[in-house]
Amino acid sequence: MLKPDDRVVVYMRPGCHVCARVKKFLTEHDVPYEARDVDGDPLTPRELWDLFNRKADRLRVPFTALNDGEDVVLGFDPQRLEGVFVHGELGGVQVATAVTGVSGYDEFTTAELDGTRWVAREREGSDAQPTGRGQDIETGAGYLRISKPEHDVGYLSTQRFATPPGSLVSFQVDMSFEAGLQPAPLLGPPLGEVGLRDLPTGMLLGFEVTNEAIVAVHRRTGVAGVAAESEHFAHRVFTDLDSKAGQSHRYRISYRHDTSQARWYVDDRSVYDAIAPLQIEGVSLSMGLVLGDGTDTVDASRQSAVATWTPWQVVTT
Repeated sequence: MLKPDDRVVVYMRPGCHVCARVKKFLTEHDVPYEARDVDGDPLTPRELWDLFNRKADRLRVPFTALNDGEDVVLGFDPQRLEGVFVHGELGGVQVATAVTGVSGYDEFTTAELDGTRWVAREREGSDAQPTGRGQDIETGAGYLRISKPEHDVGYLSTQRFATPPGSLVSFQVDMSFEAGLQPAPLLGPPLGEVGLRDLPTGMLLGFEVTNEAIVAVHRRTGVAGVAAESEHFAHRVFTDLDSKAGQSHRYRISYRHDTSQARWYVDDRSVYDAIAPLQIEGVSLSMGLVLGDGTDTVDASRQSAVATWTPWQVVTT
C-alpha cells in the first residue's frame, strides 16, 4: 500500500477520455492524486529525465507517476495501476527501447508542433524559462519551419533513444537555415542547430550552421550535479563544405556504443570523427535557432532568421 507521504500525479490533457478513465480508477480505489495538464503546465527536460530515465521511451498522456519517477504507469493499464498504486508493487518498463532497423520520429503532419513528442529546451547555463516564445511555427506538411523568433528557440524530443552495447546508431535530418544578418565571425549567432543531447551526462554531438559555414560540434555542457567545471569542453570544427544561406543539407551523426566513437556527416560525406570521453547510453534529438548570447535582449535584425527541418530518421545496425 502507499505510504502517507507518497505523491501520485496523473499527467493528462483536457478532453482526454483515457485520462478520465485513469482518474476514475484511482478515485474508485481511494488513491489520492494530483492532475497536471501537460499543455498548460509543460514538463521541462529535467523533469522528463527524472520521470523517464528508466521508465519509458516516449511521452504520451496519460501517464501516472509515483514520487516523481519512482515508478510510472503509461496509459490506462488497470493491472499495473492496481499493482503500483494500490498494492505498492513497483517495477516499470525500461527507458528508450532500442530502435531496430530504420525508424522515423514525428512526420510533422499535425497542425501544431506535437507536444507529446517535443518539449521546449532550456537555455544552457541559465535559470531562464524554456525557450520557444514569440516565434512563428509552420508544420503539418512533412516539415517544421520556425521563423521570426524573438528569443533563442530550442526543442528536445520527449523520446530518449537508446544506444545499446554492440550497436551502431545513426541519426539524420535535413535542415536549411537563413538569416538576414550574419555578423563576423562566421561562427556566431544567429545560427541553426541540430544535435543529439544526453541530458544525464551533458554530452552534445551536433552541428551549428550559419549563412556560410557548417560546423561540427562535440562538447560537454554544464548540468548541475553531473559534471565538474573542469570536465566541460567544447570542440567546434569548421568543415570545408560550400554552403549558401537557405540551402538544405542532410546532417547525420553516428555513435558506436562499444568504442564511444562518433562520426559527423553532411550530405553523406564524413566531415569529423571523435571519441566521446564517456559512454553515451541514450540521446534526445535536438533542434533550434540561436539568436543571441543567452540574454533576453536580441537585436531586431536577427529576428529574420528562419530554419526548416524534415522528419528525423534513426537507423540501428
